[in-house]
Amino acid sequence: MVVSELSIKVRKRLIREFLDFLLMLELKDHSMSGYTALSQIHSKYDYLVSSGTVYSLLYSLEREELIQGSVNGQKRVFELTTKGGKMINAVLAADGDLLGLVKNLIVSL
Repeated sequence: MVVSELSIKVRKRLIREFLDFLLMLELKDHSMSGYTALSQIHSKYDYLVSSGTVYSLLYSLEREELIQGSVNGQKRVFELTTKGGKMINAVLAADGDLLGLVKNLIVSL
């Protein structure tokens, strides 16, 4: 397998595995609907994810009180809660540790 093909597969897997955090990062700066979140993930990461997956994750994050949804016209709009903001800030603060962990996992294979 060519390195670039492997890189693409790993990138897609990471996006899939961390999609909940990516959605929360998108909500960090502004609220958005599920459709907008879906579009943002597609345009920013060039990764097409199903609407069922995005909405399922959004509702799961809402049940965990990490985001909050409200009706705005005919759309349901989501925003990050204080609890969700603290979690995202903790993840962003630990980015060096997380990168080191991923590198160690890959090297140990």
